[in-house]
Amino acid sequence: MLLLGVVAAALDGGRSSAVAAASAIALAGVAILAVAHLVLAWRERVATIGLQFATVVAGGTLAGAGSAWLVVALHDASSGDGVLLASMLAATVVLVVWAAYVVGMAVGDDIDVVADELAAVGAGDRSARLTVGGGDQVARLAAAGNAMTEQLRLCEAERDEAQATRHALIKAMVDQLRERAAERDRAEAPRRTLFVGVSHDLRTPLTGLQLLANAIRDELIEPEQRAVYAERMLAQIASLTQLTEQVFELSRIEAGEVTWTRVRMPVDGVVRETTDQMRASADARGVALVVDLADDLPPVELAPERIARVLVNLLQNALEHTPAGGAVRVAVRASDAGVDVTVADTGSGIDREDREHIFEPFYRGGEGAARGGAGAGLGLAISRAIVEAHGGRMWLADTASGSTVGFSLPR
Repeated sequence: MLLLGVVAAALDGGRSSAVAAASAIALAGVAILAVAHLVLAWRERVATIGLQFATVVAGGTLAGAGSAWLVVALHDASSGDGVLLASMLAATVVLVVWAAYVVGMAVGDDIDVVADELAAVGAGDRSARLTVGGGDQVARLAAAGNAMTEQLRLCEAERDEAQATRHALIKAMVDQLRERAAERDRAEAPRRTLFVGVSHDLRTPLTGLQLLANAIRDELIEPEQRAVYAERMLAQIASLTQLTEQVFELSRIEAGEVTWTRVRMPVDGVVRETTDQMRASADARGVALVVDLADDLPPVELAPERIARVLVNLLQNALEHTPAGGAVRVAVRASDAGVDVTVADTGSGIDREDREHIFEPFYRGGEGAARGGAGAGLGLAISRAIVEAHGGRMWLADTASGSTVGFSLPR
Protein backbone atom coordinates (compact mmCIF):
# COMPACT_ATOMS: atom_id res chain seq x y z
CA MET A 1 0.00 0.00 0.00
CA LEU A 2 2.85 2.32 0.82
CA LEU A 3 4.40 1.47 -2.60
CA LEU A 4 1.20 2.56 -4.35
CA GLY A 5 1.31 5.88 -2.45
CA VAL A 6 4.95 6.48 -3.30
CA VAL A 7 4.37 5.73 -7.00
CA ALA A 8 1.45 8.11 -7.05
CA ALA A 9 3.45 10.85 -5.39
CA ALA A 10 6.37 10.39 -7.76
CA LEU A 11 4.09 10.76 -10.75
CA ASP A 12 2.80 13.92 -9.12
CA GLY A 13 6.33 15.14 -8.63
CA GLY A 14 6.22 16.29 -5.03
CA ARG A 15 7.85 14.95 -1.88
CA SER A 16 5.06 16.14 0.30
CA SER A 17 2.57 14.28 -1.87
CA ALA A 18 4.42 11.00 -1.32
CA VAL A 19 4.41 11.42 2.42
CA ALA A 20 0.74 12.37 2.49
CA ALA A 21 -0.28 9.49 0.21
CA ALA A 22 1.71 6.98 2.20
CA SER A 23 0.19 8.16 5.43
CA ALA A 24 -3.36 8.12 4.09
CA ILE A 25 -3.05 4.65 2.56
CA ALA A 26 -1.47 3.28 5.74
CA LEU A 27 -4.32 4.71 7.76
CA ALA A 28 -6.88 3.16 5.38
CA GLY A 29 -5.12 -0.23 5.55
CA VAL A 30 -5.11 -0.25 9.34
CA ALA A 31 -8.80 0.69 9.44
CA ILE A 32 -9.84 -1.99 6.93
CA LEU A 33 -7.77 -4.70 8.68
CA ALA A 34 -9.28 -3.70 12.00
CA VAL A 35 -12.78 -4.07 10.54
CA ALA A 36 -11.93 -7.53 9.14
CA HIS A 37 -10.49 -8.82 12.44
CA LEU A 38 -13.40 -7.39 14.39
CA VAL A 39 -15.80 -9.28 12.13
CA LEU A 40 -13.81 -12.52 12.64
CA ALA A 41 -13.69 -12.00 16.41
CA TRP A 42 -17.38 -11.09 16.68
CA ARG A 43 -18.85 -13.81 14.46
CA GLU A 44 -21.05 -14.90 17.38
CA ARG A 45 -22.66 -11.41 17.29
CA VAL A 46 -22.83 -11.09 13.50
CA ALA A 47 -25.61 -13.60 12.88
CA THR A 48 -25.43 -14.07 9.07
CA ILE A 49 -22.67 -14.61 6.56
CA GLY A 50 -24.14 -11.89 4.32
CA LEU A 51 -23.99 -9.40 7.15
CA GLN A 52 -20.37 -10.35 7.83
CA PHE A 53 -19.37 -9.63 4.22
CA ALA A 54 -21.49 -6.46 4.15
CA THR A 55 -19.76 -5.28 7.33
CA VAL A 56 -16.32 -5.91 5.83
CA VAL A 57 -17.18 -4.14 2.53
CA ALA A 58 -18.95 -1.25 4.19
CA GLY A 59 -16.24 -0.78 6.82
CA GLY A 60 -13.47 -1.01 4.26
CA THR A 61 -15.19 1.45 1.91
CA LEU A 62 -15.84 3.92 4.69
CA ALA A 63 -12.21 3.63 5.82
CA GLY A 64 -10.92 4.24 2.31
CA ALA A 65 -13.31 7.14 1.69
CA GLY A 66 -12.35 8.71 5.00
CA SER A 67 -8.68 8.41 4.19
CA ALA A 68 -9.23 10.00 0.76
CA TRP A 69 -11.18 12.85 2.31
CA LEU A 70 -8.42 13.37 4.83
CA VAL A 71 -5.79 13.52 2.08
CA VAL A 72 -7.82 16.01 0.09
CA ALA A 73 -8.48 18.12 3.12
CA LEU A 74 -4.83 18.28 4.19
CA HIS A 75 -3.21 18.39 0.76
CA ASP A 76 -2.83 21.22 -1.67
CA ALA A 77 -5.42 20.81 -4.41
CA SER A 78 -2.99 21.97 -7.04
CA SER A 79 -0.62 19.10 -6.50
CA GLY A 80 -2.45 16.54 -8.60
CA ASP A 81 -5.32 15.26 -6.56
CA GLY A 82 -6.64 13.09 -9.39
CA VAL A 83 -3.70 10.72 -9.36
CA LEU A 84 -3.68 10.60 -5.59
CA LEU A 85 -7.39 9.83 -5.37
CA ALA A 86 -7.02 7.10 -7.98
CA SER A 87 -4.25 5.54 -5.93
CA MET A 88 -6.41 5.72 -2.82
CA LEU A 89 -9.33 4.09 -4.64
CA ALA A 90 -7.13 1.26 -5.93
CA ALA A 91 -5.66 0.69 -2.47
CA THR A 92 -9.15 0.65 -0.91
CA VAL A 93 -10.41 -1.91 -3.41
CA VAL A 94 -7.40 -4.16 -2.81
CA LEU A 95 -7.74 -3.93 0.95
CA VAL A 96 -11.50 -4.61 0.91
CA VAL A 97 -11.06 -7.65 -1.36
CA TRP A 98 -8.33 -9.01 0.89
CA ALA A 99 -10.43 -8.47 4.02
CA ALA A 100 -13.41 -10.21 2.37
CA TYR A 101 -11.09 -13.09 1.41
CA VAL A 102 -9.93 -13.49 5.01
CA VAL A 103 -13.52 -13.61 6.30
CA GLY A 104 -14.57 -15.93 3.48
CA MET A 105 -11.71 -18.36 4.25
CA ALA A 106 -12.79 -18.54 7.90
CA VAL A 107 -16.36 -19.28 6.88
CA GLY A 108 -15.15 -21.81 4.29
CA ASP A 109 -13.02 -23.63 6.86
CA ASP A 110 -16.08 -24.01 9.08
CA ILE A 111 -18.12 -25.32 6.13
CA ASP A 112 -15.36 -27.88 5.38
CA VAL A 113 -15.47 -29.03 9.01
CA VAL A 114 -19.25 -29.45 8.80
CA ALA A 115 -18.97 -31.34 5.49
CA ASP A 116 -16.28 -33.72 6.79
CA GLU A 117 -18.13 -34.48 10.02
CA LEU A 118 -21.43 -35.03 8.21
CA ALA A 119 -19.64 -37.44 5.87
CA ALA A 120 -18.37 -39.34 8.93
CA VAL A 121 -21.92 -39.47 10.31
CA GLY A 122 -23.16 -40.78 6.99
CA ALA A 123 -20.48 -43.49 7.16
CA GLY A 124 -21.86 -44.66 10.51
CA ASP A 125 -19.77 -42.72 13.06
CA ARG A 126 -22.32 -41.55 15.62
CA SER A 127 -19.60 -40.06 17.87
CA ALA A 128 -18.74 -37.29 15.38
CA ARG A 129 -19.35 -33.75 16.67
CA LEU A 130 -19.49 -30.57 14.54
CA THR A 131 -17.37 -27.88 16.21
CA VAL A 132 -17.05 -24.49 14.46
CA GLY A 133 -16.33 -20.92 15.50
CA GLY A 134 -18.83 -18.08 15.49
CA GLY A 135 -22.57 -17.93 15.92
CA ASP A 136 -23.66 -17.48 12.31
CA GLN A 137 -25.58 -19.78 9.95
CA VAL A 138 -22.64 -22.18 9.76
CA ALA A 139 -22.68 -22.52 13.56
CA ARG A 140 -26.45 -23.11 13.51
CA LEU A 141 -25.94 -25.68 10.76
CA ALA A 142 -23.33 -27.40 12.95
CA ALA A 143 -25.71 -27.36 15.94
CA ALA A 144 -28.48 -28.83 13.78
CA GLY A 145 -26.06 -31.51 12.56
CA ASN A 146 -25.10 -32.40 16.13
CA ALA A 147 -28.77 -32.65 17.08
CA MET A 148 -29.42 -34.86 14.07
CA THR A 149 -26.47 -37.12 14.96
CA GLU A 150 -27.69 -37.44 18.57
CA GLN A 151 -31.20 -38.25 17.36
CA LEU A 152 -29.81 -40.87 15.00
CA ARG A 153 -27.79 -42.36 17.84
CA LEU A 154 -30.85 -42.52 20.10
CA CYS A 155 -33.01 -43.99 17.34
CA GLU A 156 -30.40 -46.61 16.55
CA ALA A 157 -29.99 -47.42 20.24
CA GLU A 158 -33.76 -47.85 20.57
CA ARG A 159 -33.79 -49.95 17.42
CA ASP A 160 -30.96 -52.13 18.68
CA GLU A 161 -32.66 -52.52 22.06
CA ALA A 162 -35.97 -53.42 20.40
CA GLN A 163 -34.19 -55.86 18.11
CA ALA A 164 -32.35 -57.40 21.06
CA THR A 165 -35.68 -57.70 22.89
CA ARG A 166 -37.26 -59.40 19.88
CA HIS A 167 -34.32 -61.76 19.58
CA ALA A 168 -34.54 -62.55 23.29
CA LEU A 169 -38.28 -63.19 23.00
CA ILE A 170 -37.81 -65.38 19.95
CA LYS A 171 -35.01 -67.29 21.68
CA ALA A 172 -37.17 -67.71 24.78
CA MET A 173 -40.04 -68.99 22.65
CA VAL A 174 -37.77 -71.40 20.80
CA ASP A 175 -36.25 -72.60 24.07
CA GLN A 176 -39.71 -73.02 25.56
CA LEU A 177 -40.87 -74.98 22.51
CA ARG A 178 -37.78 -77.17 22.71
CA GLU A 179 -38.31 -77.72 26.42
CA ARG A 180 -41.93 -78.63 25.86
CA ALA A 181 -40.92 -81.00 23.09
CA ALA A 182 -38.30 -82.53 25.38
CA GLU A 183 -40.85 -82.84 28.20
CA ARG A 184 -43.30 -84.42 25.78
CA ASP A 185 -40.64 -86.86 24.62
CA ARG A 186 -39.70 -87.66 28.22
CA ALA A 187 -43.35 -88.19 29.08
CA GLU A 188 -43.97 -90.32 26.01
CA ALA A 189 -40.81 -92.41 26.43
CA PRO A 190 -42.18 -94.43 29.38
CA ARG A 191 -45.48 -94.91 27.56
CA ARG A 192 -43.69 -96.11 24.44
CA THR A 193 -41.62 -98.45 26.58
CA LEU A 194 -44.79 -99.65 28.28
CA PHE A 195 -46.57 -100.27 25.00
CA VAL A 196 -43.56 -102.06 23.52
CA GLY A 197 -43.19 -104.18 26.63
CA VAL A 198 -46.88 -105.05 26.76
CA SER A 199 -46.90 -105.93 23.08
CA HIS A 200 -43.84 -108.15 23.51
CA ASP A 201 -45.18 -109.90 26.59
CA LEU A 202 -48.63 -110.42 25.06
CA ARG A 203 -47.29 -111.90 21.86
CA THR A 204 -45.83 -115.05 23.43
CA PRO A 205 -48.87 -116.24 25.44
CA LEU A 206 -51.27 -115.28 22.66
CA THR A 207 -49.21 -117.28 20.16
CA GLY A 208 -49.21 -120.27 22.53
CA LEU A 209 -52.95 -119.99 23.05
CA GLN A 210 -53.52 -119.83 19.31
CA LEU A 211 -51.45 -122.96 18.70
CA LEU A 212 -53.16 -124.88 21.49
CA ALA A 213 -56.62 -123.82 20.33
CA ASN A 214 -55.85 -124.78 16.73
CA ALA A 215 -54.59 -128.17 17.83
CA ILE A 216 -57.78 -128.86 19.79
CA ARG A 217 -60.01 -127.56 17.00
CA ASP A 218 -58.31 -129.62 14.32
CA GLU A 219 -58.40 -132.72 16.56
CA LEU A 220 -54.62 -133.11 16.28
CA ILE A 221 -54.35 -134.42 19.81
CA GLU A 222 -55.71 -137.47 21.54
CA PRO A 223 -58.75 -136.99 23.79
CA GLU A 224 -56.75 -137.85 26.87
CA GLN A 225 -54.30 -135.01 26.05
CA ARG A 226 -56.97 -132.34 25.88
CA ALA A 227 -56.92 -131.86 29.63
CA VAL A 228 -53.17 -131.21 29.48
CA TYR A 229 -53.66 -128.65 26.69
CA ALA A 230 -56.46 -127.03 28.64
CA GLU A 231 -54.18 -126.65 31.66
CA ARG A 232 -51.54 -125.02 29.47
CA MET A 233 -54.13 -122.63 28.05
CA LEU A 234 -55.31 -121.72 31.55
CA ALA A 235 -51.70 -121.02 32.55
CA GLN A 236 -51.26 -118.72 29.56
CA ILE A 237 -54.55 -116.96 30.38
CA ALA A 238 -53.41 -116.51 33.98
CA SER A 239 -50.14 -114.98 32.73
CA LEU A 240 -52.08 -112.57 30.52
CA THR A 241 -54.38 -111.65 33.39
CA GLN A 242 -51.44 -110.96 35.70
CA LEU A 243 -49.71 -108.83 33.06
CA THR A 244 -52.89 -106.83 32.43
CA GLU A 245 -53.42 -106.23 36.14
CA GLN A 246 -49.80 -105.13 36.64
CA VAL A 247 -49.92 -102.69 33.73
CA PHE A 248 -53.22 -101.30 34.96
CA GLU A 249 -51.88 -100.97 38.50
CA LEU A 250 -48.68 -99.23 37.38
CA SER A 251 -50.63 -96.80 35.19
CA ARG A 252 -53.00 -95.89 38.02
CA ILE A 253 -50.19 -95.38 40.54
CA GLU A 254 -48.17 -93.16 38.21
CA ALA A 255 -51.32 -91.17 37.37
CA GLY A 256 -52.07 -90.66 41.08
CA GLU A 257 -55.46 -92.33 40.77
CA VAL A 258 -55.04 -94.65 43.76
CA THR A 259 -56.37 -94.02 47.25
CA TRP A 260 -54.72 -96.06 49.95
CA THR A 261 -55.59 -96.14 53.59
CA ARG A 262 -52.45 -95.13 55.46
CA VAL A 263 -51.73 -95.61 59.11
CA ARG A 264 -48.95 -94.20 61.27
CA MET A 265 -46.98 -97.12 62.60
CA PRO A 266 -43.47 -98.58 62.85
CA VAL A 267 -42.42 -100.46 59.73
CA ASP A 268 -40.85 -103.38 61.64
CA GLY A 269 -44.20 -105.16 61.99
CA VAL A 270 -44.70 -105.21 58.21
CA VAL A 271 -41.10 -106.40 57.71
CA ARG A 272 -41.44 -109.27 60.18
CA GLU A 273 -44.75 -110.46 58.73
CA THR A 274 -43.49 -110.34 55.14
CA THR A 275 -40.19 -112.10 55.84
CA ASP A 276 -42.02 -114.82 57.77
CA GLN A 277 -44.16 -115.43 54.67
CA MET A 278 -41.06 -115.64 52.42
CA ARG A 279 -39.01 -117.84 54.79
CA ALA A 280 -40.42 -121.09 53.43
CA SER A 281 -39.41 -120.11 49.89
CA ALA A 282 -35.91 -119.21 51.11
CA ASP A 283 -35.55 -122.54 52.93
CA ALA A 284 -36.65 -124.41 49.83
CA ARG A 285 -33.88 -122.71 47.82
CA GLY A 286 -31.28 -123.31 50.51
CA VAL A 287 -30.84 -119.57 51.10
CA ALA A 288 -30.55 -118.03 54.55
CA LEU A 289 -32.99 -115.18 55.19
CA VAL A 290 -31.63 -112.76 57.80
CA VAL A 291 -33.65 -109.91 59.30
CA ASP A 292 -31.85 -107.03 61.07
CA LEU A 293 -34.18 -104.53 62.73
CA ALA A 294 -32.80 -101.52 64.57
CA ASP A 295 -34.25 -100.49 67.89
CA ASP A 296 -36.47 -97.47 68.41
CA LEU A 297 -37.61 -97.15 64.79
CA PRO A 298 -39.73 -94.02 64.33
CA PRO A 299 -43.31 -94.47 63.12
CA VAL A 300 -44.12 -93.56 59.52
CA GLU A 301 -47.31 -93.17 57.54
CA LEU A 302 -47.77 -96.12 55.21
CA ALA A 303 -50.25 -98.43 53.53
CA PRO A 304 -49.15 -101.77 55.10
CA GLU A 305 -50.33 -104.02 52.27
CA ARG A 306 -48.55 -101.89 49.65
CA ILE A 307 -45.23 -101.76 51.52
CA ALA A 308 -45.54 -105.53 52.01
CA ARG A 309 -45.97 -105.80 48.22
CA VAL A 310 -42.70 -103.88 47.75
CA LEU A 311 -40.86 -106.18 50.16
CA VAL A 312 -42.24 -109.31 48.48
CA ASN A 313 -41.01 -108.08 45.08
CA LEU A 314 -37.53 -107.33 46.41
CA LEU A 315 -37.29 -110.64 48.30
CA GLN A 316 -38.48 -112.67 45.31
CA ASN A 317 -35.85 -111.07 43.08
CA ALA A 318 -33.11 -111.55 45.68
CA LEU A 319 -34.01 -115.21 46.34
CA GLU A 320 -34.26 -116.02 42.65
CA HIS A 321 -30.74 -114.72 41.95
CA THR A 322 -29.02 -116.07 45.06
CA PRO A 323 -27.52 -119.57 44.74
CA ALA A 324 -27.98 -122.26 47.39
CA GLY A 325 -25.79 -121.62 50.39
CA GLY A 326 -26.08 -117.86 49.96
CA ALA A 327 -27.94 -115.37 52.09
CA VAL A 328 -30.48 -112.57 51.75
CA ARG A 329 -30.34 -109.86 54.43
CA VAL A 330 -33.16 -107.43 55.23
CA ALA A 331 -32.01 -104.41 57.24
CA VAL A 332 -34.16 -101.61 58.66
CA ARG A 333 -32.50 -98.45 59.99
CA ALA A 334 -33.69 -95.06 61.16
CA SER A 335 -32.51 -92.04 59.15
CA ASP A 336 -32.78 -88.28 59.43
CA ALA A 337 -35.69 -88.32 56.98
CA GLY A 338 -37.45 -91.42 58.30
CA VAL A 339 -36.73 -95.13 57.83
CA ASP A 340 -34.47 -96.93 55.31
CA VAL A 341 -35.14 -100.56 54.31
CA THR A 342 -32.53 -102.52 52.32
CA VAL A 343 -32.56 -106.01 50.83
CA ALA A 344 -29.06 -107.37 50.09
CA ASP A 345 -28.16 -110.71 48.52
CA THR A 346 -25.00 -112.65 47.75
CA GLY A 347 -26.01 -113.47 44.20
CA SER A 348 -24.40 -112.72 40.87
CA GLY A 349 -25.15 -109.00 41.07
CA ILE A 350 -26.31 -106.62 38.37
CA ASP A 351 -24.24 -105.66 35.34
CA ARG A 352 -22.97 -102.08 35.60
CA GLU A 353 -24.47 -101.07 32.25
CA ASP A 354 -27.89 -102.28 33.43
CA ARG A 355 -27.95 -100.58 36.84
CA GLU A 356 -29.56 -97.32 35.74
CA HIS A 357 -32.37 -99.16 33.92
CA ILE A 358 -33.53 -101.73 36.43
CA PHE A 359 -36.49 -99.64 37.62
CA GLU A 360 -37.82 -99.13 34.09
CA PRO A 361 -40.93 -101.11 33.10
CA PHE A 362 -40.26 -104.35 31.17
CA TYR A 363 -36.49 -103.86 31.33
CA ARG A 364 -34.65 -107.17 31.73
CA GLY A 365 -31.18 -106.40 30.40
CA GLY A 366 -28.44 -108.99 30.60
CA GLU A 367 -28.29 -112.03 32.80
CA GLY A 368 -29.49 -111.11 36.27
CA ALA A 369 -29.98 -107.45 35.30
CA ALA A 370 -33.52 -106.48 36.15
CA ARG A 371 -33.91 -109.17 38.79
CA GLY A 372 -37.33 -109.78 37.33
CA GLY A 373 -36.95 -113.48 36.72
CA ALA A 374 -39.46 -114.94 34.34
CA GLY A 375 -42.01 -112.22 35.03
CA ALA A 376 -42.94 -109.27 32.89
CA GLY A 377 -40.26 -106.97 34.32
CA LEU A 378 -42.80 -104.79 36.13
CA GLY A 379 -42.04 -105.74 39.74
CA LEU A 380 -39.39 -103.10 40.45
CA ALA A 381 -41.25 -100.45 38.43
CA ILE A 382 -44.41 -101.02 40.49
CA SER A 383 -42.39 -101.10 43.72
CA ARG A 384 -40.73 -97.79 42.95
CA ALA A 385 -44.10 -96.23 42.04
CA ILE A 386 -45.56 -97.41 45.39
CA VAL A 387 -42.61 -96.00 47.36
CA GLU A 388 -42.70 -92.67 45.53
CA ALA A 389 -46.45 -92.46 46.13
CA HIS A 390 -45.56 -92.63 49.85
CA GLY A 391 -43.17 -89.70 49.40
CA GLY A 392 -40.08 -91.89 49.57
CA ARG A 393 -37.49 -93.06 47.08
CA MET A 394 -35.95 -96.34 45.89
CA TRP A 395 -32.33 -96.90 44.94
CA LEU A 396 -29.76 -99.48 43.92
CA ALA A 397 -26.64 -99.41 46.11
CA ASP A 398 -23.18 -99.69 44.57
CA THR A 399 -21.73 -102.92 46.01
CA ALA A 400 -18.64 -104.95 45.18
CA SER A 401 -20.57 -108.26 45.09
CA GLY A 402 -24.17 -109.27 45.01
CA SER A 403 -26.77 -106.51 44.94
CA THR A 404 -28.50 -104.24 47.43
CA VAL A 405 -31.81 -102.55 46.69
CA GLY A 406 -33.32 -100.17 49.22
CA PHE A 407 -36.17 -97.78 49.75
CA SER A 408 -36.94 -95.01 52.23
CA LEU A 409 -40.15 -93.91 53.88
CA PRO A 410 -40.42 -90.36 55.31
CA ARG A 411 -41.53 -89.68 58.85
